[in-house]
Amino acid sequence: MVQQGYSMVSEQSIATFAELSEFVKSYKLRRLGNILTSLKEELHFHPTNQIEIARLLSDAWFTVAAIRKHLQDGLKNPVLLDELVGKTWRKTELERVSGLNLVELGYERQLLTSGFIVETSMLIDLNQGTLFAEKQITPQKMNISSKASYFQVLEADSAYLYPGQEPRRIKLESFRQRTLTHTDLDRLVPYAVSSFQPLLTQLQEQASSLFPQEEICALIHPKLLVQAGNVVYAIDQQHRMLRVAEKSRGGLKRLVKEFADGLLFGKLLLTDQPVLSVLSFIPLDSPTHARYLYTWPMMKW
Repeated sequence: MVQQGYSMVSEQSIATFAELSEFVKSYKLRRLGNILTSLKEELHFHPTNQIEIARLLSDAWFTVAAIRKHLQDGLKNPVLLDELVGKTWRKTELERVSGLNLVELGYERQLLTSGFIVETSMLIDLNQGTLFAEKQITPQKMNISSKASYFQVLEADSAYLYPGQEPRRIKLESFRQRTLTHTDLDRLVPYAVSSFQPLLTQLQEQASSLFPQEEICALIHPKLLVQAGNVVYAIDQQHRMLRVAEKSRGGLKRLVKEFADGLLFGKLLLTDQPVLSVLSFIPLDSPTHARYLYTWPMMKW
């Protein structure tokens, strides 16, 4: 494709990308396989999106170079192995941790173009404020029970961390569950940001890094929520505005009317106008107000 030019793309070449994707995945090269799958989908459904197609081609080229380097000399950096090659980690290669008190701030279920279902619990440690991601990745064609979503505090005696950037993937080995209280949620306040500018700076830096990421997890403590037309904004202590959105309709607009004080958790996405895709709301005001409006101490989407 690089040699012949973009105009020479045909149905046959698109089918070739699909075959290559399955071939490299059979050798556990997940990242390269996922890039080829995305490239096939882009060429088939969005053939005029040349910027995205060029980005995927350069990503594939860079990944192939990293795999070649790994086969010749071996990549020593575990993050590089995970990001570029897609290494399958043995338990003995993971970092063991203990003494965590975890609360699930959000739960997501995604169907990838590669045919896998990824279910993720976004967890925060009440002791340190560190974010983790517990994942279950299963083939769509297999009948496997969905991963549980947690509504209690998880007191982890033993867990294992995968290499990578925060939120690092975590494998829970041994834990107890206890009732989630408002006192637990009050402990989240010091970990929430009340100024949006550091988050926006971090998002821009990660988008231009070696492994570009166009989203980051964020726990924010806005001064207030306002609605302009059909759009909801969070306002920080410096009166900066951040657009917030949700997957289901109605919840945020209801919060605008009821909001007195609380935290929002979600994924900050790098778009033309950065937007926080909200996964949960944690009310912090008096027990006589918003806390009695929800079945659980927090409201999840």
